[in-house]
Amino acid sequence: MNDKKICFVNTSKTWGGGESWQLETILSFRNKAKVISITSEKSELHAKIVEHGVENYTVKAGKFAYLNPFKFYSIYRMLKKLAPDTILFNTSNDFKLFTMPAKMAGIKNIIYRRDNGRPLNPHPLNKLLLRRGITHFVPCSQYIADVALSRDPGLFPKDKIRVIYNSIDIDKWDKQSIIVEKEENDDFIFGCVGRLSEEKGVLFLPEIARKLKDKGLKFKIKLAGTGPLHQELLLLMAKHGVEKHIEVLGFRDDVKSVMNSIDCLLIPSHWEGLPTVAIEAMASRKPVISFGVAGNPEVVKHDETGYLVPAFDLDHFSQKMEHVVNNPELSVKLGVKGRKLAETVFSREVTNLQLHPFLVGLN
Repeated sequence: MNDKKICFVNTSKTWGGGESWQLETILSFRNKAKVISITSEKSELHAKIVEHGVENYTVKAGKFAYLNPFKFYSIYRMLKKLAPDTILFNTSNDFKLFTMPAKMAGIKNIIYRRDNGRPLNPHPLNKLLLRRGITHFVPCSQYIADVALSRDPGLFPKDKIRVIYNSIDIDKWDKQSIIVEKEENDDFIFGCVGRLSEEKGVLFLPEIARKLKDKGLKFKIKLAGTGPLHQELLLLMAKHGVEKHIEVLGFRDDVKSVMNSIDCLLIPSHWEGLPTVAIEAMASRKPVISFGVAGNPEVVKHDETGYLVPAFDLDHFSQKMEHVVNNPELSVKLGVKGRKLAETVFSREVTNLQLHPFLVGLN
Protein backbone atom coordinates (compact mmCIF):
# COMPACT_ATOMS: atom_id res chain seq x y z
CA MET A 1 0.00 0.00 0.00
CA ASN A 2 1.20 3.51 -0.87
CA ASP A 3 1.73 5.72 2.20
CA LYS A 4 -0.17 8.61 0.59
CA LYS A 5 -3.38 9.71 2.31
CA ILE A 6 -6.44 10.57 0.20
CA CYS A 7 -9.46 12.41 1.55
CA PHE A 8 -12.73 12.05 -0.37
CA VAL A 9 -15.38 14.69 0.38
CA ASN A 10 -19.08 14.53 -0.46
CA THR A 11 -21.57 16.18 1.89
CA SER A 12 -24.60 15.77 -0.38
CA LYS A 13 -27.59 14.32 1.48
CA THR A 14 -29.02 12.72 -1.66
CA TRP A 15 -27.81 9.68 -3.58
CA GLY A 16 -26.93 9.95 -7.25
CA GLY A 17 -24.28 9.20 -9.84
CA GLY A 18 -21.63 11.31 -8.12
CA GLU A 19 -22.17 9.57 -4.80
CA SER A 20 -22.09 6.14 -6.44
CA TRP A 21 -18.84 7.06 -8.21
CA GLN A 22 -17.34 8.29 -4.95
CA LEU A 23 -18.18 5.11 -3.05
CA GLU A 24 -16.85 2.82 -5.78
CA THR A 25 -13.66 4.88 -6.11
CA ILE A 26 -13.05 4.83 -2.36
CA LEU A 27 -13.43 1.06 -2.31
CA SER A 28 -11.15 0.71 -5.34
CA PHE A 29 -8.34 2.78 -3.82
CA ARG A 30 -8.50 1.69 -0.19
CA ASN A 31 -5.84 -0.97 -0.84
CA LYS A 32 -3.62 1.44 -2.76
CA ALA A 33 -3.39 4.28 -0.22
CA LYS A 34 -4.69 5.44 3.15
CA VAL A 35 -8.29 6.49 2.41
CA ILE A 36 -10.51 8.68 4.56
CA SER A 37 -13.93 10.18 3.87
CA ILE A 38 -15.93 13.25 4.86
CA THR A 39 -19.70 13.00 4.44
CA SER A 40 -22.98 14.36 5.71
CA GLU A 41 -24.14 12.23 8.63
CA LYS A 42 -27.73 11.76 7.42
CA SER A 43 -26.93 10.58 3.91
CA GLU A 44 -27.03 7.26 2.09
CA LEU A 45 -23.39 7.70 1.13
CA HIS A 46 -22.45 8.06 4.79
CA ALA A 47 -24.32 4.87 5.68
CA LYS A 48 -22.60 2.92 2.90
CA ILE A 49 -19.17 4.31 3.81
CA VAL A 50 -19.62 3.28 7.45
CA GLU A 51 -20.94 -0.13 6.37
CA HIS A 52 -17.70 -0.75 4.47
CA GLY A 53 -15.55 0.26 7.44
CA VAL A 54 -13.93 3.31 5.85
CA GLU A 55 -12.55 5.92 8.26
CA ASN A 56 -15.14 8.67 8.09
CA TYR A 57 -15.77 12.16 9.47
CA THR A 58 -18.97 14.18 9.21
CA VAL A 59 -19.68 17.82 8.41
CA LYS A 60 -22.97 19.71 8.40
CA ALA A 61 -22.83 21.64 5.15
CA GLY A 62 -25.82 23.67 3.99
CA LYS A 63 -26.03 25.49 0.68
CA PHE A 64 -24.43 28.67 2.02
CA ALA A 65 -22.14 27.08 4.61
CA TYR A 66 -19.11 28.49 2.81
CA LEU A 67 -20.18 31.98 3.97
CA ASN A 68 -19.91 30.96 7.63
CA PRO A 69 -16.44 31.87 9.00
CA PHE A 70 -16.84 29.46 11.94
CA LYS A 71 -17.58 26.59 9.54
CA PHE A 72 -14.62 27.62 7.40
CA TYR A 73 -12.30 27.55 10.42
CA SER A 74 -13.61 24.24 11.75
CA ILE A 75 -13.02 22.58 8.37
CA TYR A 76 -9.54 24.08 8.19
CA ARG A 77 -8.74 22.62 11.63
CA MET A 78 -10.13 19.22 10.62
CA LEU A 79 -8.08 19.10 7.42
CA LYS A 80 -4.96 20.35 9.19
CA LYS A 81 -5.29 17.51 11.69
CA LEU A 82 -6.07 14.85 9.09
CA ALA A 83 -3.24 16.12 6.85
CA PRO A 84 -4.10 14.24 3.62
CA ASP A 85 -1.78 14.49 0.62
CA THR A 86 -4.78 14.73 -1.71
CA ILE A 87 -8.36 15.88 -1.30
CA LEU A 88 -11.10 15.30 -3.87
CA PHE A 89 -14.63 16.66 -3.84
CA ASN A 90 -17.47 16.02 -6.20
CA THR A 91 -20.15 18.71 -5.68
CA SER A 92 -20.25 22.44 -6.28
CA ASN A 93 -21.14 23.09 -2.63
CA ASP A 94 -18.09 21.17 -1.41
CA PHE A 95 -15.96 22.96 -4.00
CA LYS A 96 -16.93 26.27 -2.40
CA LEU A 97 -16.69 25.02 1.19
CA PHE A 98 -13.48 22.96 1.16
CA THR A 99 -11.13 24.50 -1.42
CA MET A 100 -9.61 27.37 0.59
CA PRO A 101 -9.50 25.52 3.93
CA ALA A 102 -7.65 22.74 2.09
CA LYS A 103 -5.25 25.27 0.58
CA MET A 104 -4.61 26.89 3.97
CA ALA A 105 -4.12 23.46 5.57
CA GLY A 106 -1.26 22.81 3.15
CA ILE A 107 -2.87 20.01 1.14
CA LYS A 108 -0.80 19.63 -2.03
CA ASN A 109 -3.35 18.15 -4.41
CA ILE A 110 -6.82 19.67 -4.43
CA ILE A 111 -9.01 17.96 -7.05
CA TYR A 112 -12.43 19.05 -8.21
CA ARG A 113 -14.25 16.25 -10.02
CA ARG A 114 -17.30 17.59 -11.81
CA ASP A 115 -20.34 15.84 -13.27
CA ASN A 116 -22.52 18.96 -13.16
CA GLY A 117 -23.67 20.04 -16.63
CA ARG A 118 -24.00 23.75 -15.86
CA PRO A 119 -21.43 26.44 -16.70
CA LEU A 120 -19.18 27.66 -13.92
CA ASN A 121 -20.09 31.26 -13.12
CA PRO A 122 -16.96 33.41 -13.53
CA HIS A 123 -17.68 35.48 -10.43
CA PRO A 124 -14.82 36.54 -8.13
CA LEU A 125 -15.22 33.61 -5.69
CA ASN A 126 -15.03 30.95 -8.40
CA LYS A 127 -12.06 32.69 -9.99
CA LEU A 128 -10.26 32.72 -6.64
CA LEU A 129 -11.01 29.06 -5.90
CA LEU A 130 -10.09 27.81 -9.37
CA ARG A 131 -6.97 29.91 -9.88
CA ARG A 132 -5.56 29.88 -6.35
CA GLY A 133 -6.97 26.72 -4.79
CA ILE A 134 -7.80 23.89 -7.18
CA THR A 135 -4.76 22.05 -8.56
CA HIS A 136 -6.57 19.66 -10.90
CA PHE A 137 -10.00 19.72 -12.54
CA VAL A 138 -11.42 16.28 -13.47
CA PRO A 139 -14.73 16.44 -15.42
CA CYS A 140 -16.49 13.14 -16.19
CA SER A 141 -16.85 13.93 -19.92
CA GLN A 142 -15.50 16.36 -22.49
CA TYR A 143 -18.99 17.83 -22.70
CA ILE A 144 -18.91 18.63 -18.97
CA ALA A 145 -15.46 20.19 -19.37
CA ASP A 146 -16.55 22.37 -22.29
CA VAL A 147 -19.76 23.54 -20.61
CA ALA A 148 -18.03 24.23 -17.28
CA LEU A 149 -15.67 26.77 -18.88
CA SER A 150 -18.04 28.03 -21.57
CA ARG A 151 -18.54 31.44 -19.94
CA ASP A 152 -14.83 32.00 -19.38
CA PRO A 153 -12.34 29.57 -20.99
CA GLY A 154 -9.58 31.15 -18.92
CA LEU A 155 -11.10 30.19 -15.56
CA PHE A 156 -8.74 27.23 -15.21
CA PRO A 157 -5.52 26.20 -17.00
CA LYS A 158 -6.23 23.66 -19.73
CA ASP A 159 -3.11 21.64 -18.89
CA LYS A 160 -4.58 20.95 -15.44
CA ILE A 161 -7.83 19.52 -16.85
CA ARG A 162 -8.14 15.77 -17.36
CA VAL A 163 -11.36 14.14 -18.55
CA ILE A 164 -11.87 10.78 -16.84
CA TYR A 165 -15.08 9.05 -17.81
CA ASN A 166 -17.65 7.47 -15.57
CA SER A 167 -17.19 3.71 -15.67
CA ILE A 168 -18.42 0.43 -14.25
CA ASP A 169 -16.63 -2.56 -12.78
CA ILE A 170 -17.06 -5.02 -15.64
CA ASP A 171 -16.01 -8.07 -13.61
CA LYS A 172 -18.42 -7.14 -10.82
CA TRP A 173 -21.16 -6.50 -13.37
CA ASP A 174 -20.65 -9.90 -14.97
CA LYS A 175 -20.84 -11.65 -11.59
CA GLN A 176 -24.11 -10.02 -10.55
CA SER A 177 -27.02 -12.41 -10.30
CA ILE A 178 -30.09 -11.64 -12.39
CA ILE A 179 -33.82 -12.21 -12.23
CA VAL A 180 -34.89 -13.92 -15.43
CA GLU A 181 -38.00 -12.21 -16.78
CA LYS A 182 -39.89 -14.27 -19.37
CA GLU A 183 -42.12 -12.66 -21.97
CA GLU A 184 -45.33 -14.36 -23.04
CA ASN A 185 -44.87 -13.41 -26.69
CA ASP A 186 -42.10 -12.65 -29.17
CA ASP A 187 -42.26 -8.86 -28.93
CA PHE A 188 -39.02 -6.93 -29.46
CA ILE A 189 -38.25 -5.42 -26.04
CA PHE A 190 -36.87 -1.92 -25.65
CA GLY A 191 -35.72 -0.64 -22.25
CA CYS A 192 -35.44 2.77 -20.67
CA VAL A 193 -33.88 3.26 -17.23
CA GLY A 194 -34.02 6.59 -15.40
CA ARG A 195 -35.90 8.95 -13.18
CA LEU A 196 -39.33 9.98 -14.45
CA SER A 197 -38.34 13.63 -14.64
CA GLU A 198 -38.16 16.34 -17.28
CA GLU A 199 -34.47 16.02 -18.17
CA LYS A 200 -34.80 12.27 -18.86
CA GLY A 201 -37.23 12.83 -21.74
CA VAL A 202 -39.63 10.06 -20.69
CA LEU A 203 -42.63 12.03 -21.95
CA PHE A 204 -41.35 11.46 -25.50
CA LEU A 205 -41.94 7.71 -25.19
CA PRO A 206 -45.76 7.57 -25.62
CA GLU A 207 -45.63 9.42 -28.96
CA ILE A 208 -42.67 7.34 -30.12
CA ALA A 209 -44.54 4.17 -29.14
CA ARG A 210 -47.61 5.29 -31.07
CA LYS A 211 -45.51 5.77 -34.21
CA LEU A 212 -44.29 2.16 -33.95
CA LYS A 213 -47.78 0.89 -33.11
CA ASP A 214 -49.22 2.61 -36.20
CA LYS A 215 -46.76 0.60 -38.31
CA GLY A 216 -47.99 -2.65 -36.81
CA LEU A 217 -44.70 -3.56 -35.12
CA LYS A 218 -44.61 -6.08 -32.26
CA PHE A 219 -42.73 -4.38 -29.45
CA LYS A 220 -42.79 -3.31 -25.82
CA ILE A 221 -40.93 -0.61 -23.90
CA LYS A 222 -39.95 -1.49 -20.32
CA LEU A 223 -39.49 1.74 -18.35
CA ALA A 224 -37.68 1.42 -15.02
CA GLY A 225 -37.90 4.43 -12.74
CA THR A 226 -40.02 6.63 -10.52
CA GLY A 227 -40.42 10.37 -10.33
CA PRO A 228 -42.66 13.43 -10.53
CA LEU A 229 -43.85 12.83 -14.12
CA HIS A 230 -45.39 9.41 -13.41
CA GLN A 231 -49.02 10.51 -13.65
CA GLU A 232 -48.42 12.74 -16.65
CA LEU A 233 -46.70 9.83 -18.37
CA LEU A 234 -49.70 7.56 -17.74
CA LEU A 235 -52.06 10.19 -19.17
CA LEU A 236 -49.95 10.49 -22.32
CA MET A 237 -49.85 6.70 -22.67
CA ALA A 238 -53.66 6.66 -22.58
CA LYS A 239 -53.88 9.61 -24.99
CA HIS A 240 -51.74 7.79 -27.57
CA GLY A 241 -53.32 4.40 -26.88
CA VAL A 242 -50.05 2.67 -26.01
CA GLU A 243 -50.79 1.35 -22.49
CA LYS A 244 -50.10 -2.20 -23.71
CA HIS A 245 -46.82 -1.16 -25.31
CA ILE A 246 -45.19 0.66 -22.35
CA GLU A 247 -44.70 -1.16 -19.06
CA VAL A 248 -43.77 1.14 -16.15
CA LEU A 249 -41.72 -1.05 -13.81
CA GLY A 250 -41.16 1.45 -11.00
CA PHE A 251 -37.83 1.72 -9.22
CA ARG A 252 -35.42 -1.11 -9.98
CA ASP A 253 -32.04 -1.45 -8.31
CA ASP A 254 -31.32 -4.68 -10.23
CA VAL A 255 -30.39 -2.84 -13.42
CA LYS A 256 -28.57 -5.86 -14.81
CA SER A 257 -31.80 -7.88 -14.65
CA VAL A 258 -33.55 -5.14 -16.60
CA MET A 259 -30.75 -5.13 -19.20
CA ASN A 260 -30.96 -8.90 -19.46
CA SER A 261 -34.69 -8.68 -20.25
CA ILE A 262 -34.42 -6.21 -23.14
CA ASP A 263 -33.10 -6.20 -26.70
CA CYS A 264 -32.15 -2.53 -27.00
CA LEU A 265 -31.79 0.46 -24.63
CA LEU A 266 -33.42 3.83 -25.29
CA ILE A 267 -32.05 7.11 -23.91
CA PRO A 268 -34.53 9.88 -24.83
CA SER A 269 -32.96 12.38 -22.41
CA HIS A 270 -32.75 16.11 -22.96
CA TRP A 271 -29.43 16.03 -21.14
CA GLU A 272 -26.86 13.50 -19.91
CA GLY A 273 -23.43 14.44 -18.60
CA LEU A 274 -22.23 10.94 -19.40
CA PRO A 275 -24.88 8.20 -19.46
CA THR A 276 -23.68 5.38 -17.18
CA VAL A 277 -26.81 3.43 -18.10
CA ALA A 278 -25.51 3.27 -21.69
CA ILE A 279 -22.27 1.73 -20.41
CA GLU A 280 -24.29 -0.83 -18.46
CA ALA A 281 -26.27 -1.65 -21.60
CA MET A 282 -23.09 -2.10 -23.63
CA ALA A 283 -21.60 -4.29 -20.90
CA SER A 284 -24.73 -6.43 -21.35
CA ARG A 285 -24.22 -6.50 -25.14
CA LYS A 286 -27.28 -4.37 -25.85
CA PRO A 287 -27.34 -1.62 -28.51
CA VAL A 288 -28.33 1.92 -27.54
CA ILE A 289 -30.50 4.48 -29.32
CA SER A 290 -30.20 8.03 -27.98
CA PHE A 291 -30.44 11.64 -29.02
CA GLY A 292 -27.04 12.99 -30.04
CA VAL A 293 -26.98 15.60 -27.30
CA ALA A 294 -24.70 16.53 -24.39
CA GLY A 295 -22.41 13.65 -23.36
CA ASN A 296 -24.25 10.90 -25.29
CA PRO A 297 -21.93 10.92 -28.34
CA GLU A 298 -18.95 10.22 -26.09
CA VAL A 299 -20.48 6.84 -25.19
CA VAL A 300 -22.81 5.83 -28.02
CA LYS A 301 -20.93 5.35 -31.29
CA HIS A 302 -23.26 5.85 -34.24
CA ASP A 303 -23.64 2.78 -36.47
CA GLU A 304 -21.16 0.90 -34.26
CA THR A 305 -22.74 0.40 -30.81
CA GLY A 306 -26.13 1.92 -31.56
CA TYR A 307 -27.59 5.07 -33.07
CA LEU A 308 -27.43 8.79 -32.37
CA VAL A 309 -30.55 10.66 -33.46
CA PRO A 310 -30.79 14.43 -34.15
CA ALA A 311 -31.96 16.22 -31.02
CA PHE A 312 -35.60 15.48 -30.17
CA ASP A 313 -36.51 14.27 -33.67
CA LEU A 314 -39.15 11.71 -32.70
CA ASP A 315 -39.74 10.52 -36.27
CA HIS A 316 -36.04 9.75 -36.69
CA PHE A 317 -35.91 8.10 -33.25
CA SER A 318 -38.84 5.81 -34.05
CA GLN A 319 -37.30 4.97 -37.44
CA LYS A 320 -34.12 3.71 -35.76
CA MET A 321 -36.22 1.65 -33.37
CA GLU A 322 -38.12 0.20 -36.34
CA HIS A 323 -34.80 -0.60 -38.02
CA VAL A 324 -33.54 -2.72 -35.10
CA VAL A 325 -36.94 -4.44 -34.72
CA ASN A 326 -36.83 -5.48 -38.38
CA ASN A 327 -33.16 -6.48 -38.21
CA PRO A 328 -32.70 -8.48 -34.99
CA GLU A 329 -29.32 -9.81 -36.10
CA LEU A 330 -28.14 -6.20 -36.19
CA SER A 331 -28.83 -5.81 -32.46
CA VAL A 332 -26.47 -8.71 -31.78
CA LYS A 333 -23.75 -7.17 -33.94
CA LEU A 334 -24.08 -3.73 -32.34
CA GLY A 335 -24.15 -5.32 -28.89
CA VAL A 336 -20.87 -7.17 -29.44
CA LYS A 337 -19.14 -3.93 -30.45
CA GLY A 338 -20.69 -2.17 -27.46
CA ARG A 339 -19.29 -4.77 -25.08
CA LYS A 340 -15.80 -4.31 -26.53
CA LEU A 341 -16.04 -0.52 -26.11
CA ALA A 342 -17.23 -0.93 -22.51
CA GLU A 343 -14.23 -3.14 -21.75
CA THR A 344 -11.61 -0.94 -23.41
CA VAL A 345 -12.82 2.57 -22.54
CA PHE A 346 -15.49 2.53 -19.83
CA SER A 347 -14.32 -0.19 -17.43
CA ARG A 348 -13.40 0.71 -13.85
CA GLU A 349 -9.99 -0.90 -14.36
CA VAL A 350 -9.20 1.50 -17.21
CA THR A 351 -10.45 4.67 -15.51
CA ASN A 352 -8.76 3.80 -12.20
CA LEU A 353 -5.44 3.63 -14.05
CA GLN A 354 -6.18 7.13 -15.40
CA LEU A 355 -7.16 8.38 -11.95
CA HIS A 356 -4.28 6.76 -10.08
CA PRO A 357 -1.66 9.49 -10.78
CA PHE A 358 -4.04 12.16 -9.52
CA LEU A 359 -4.88 10.37 -6.27
CA VAL A 360 -1.72 8.46 -5.46
CA GLY A 361 1.11 9.35 -7.78
CA LEU A 362 1.24 13.14 -7.51
CA ASN A 363 3.95 14.77 -5.43
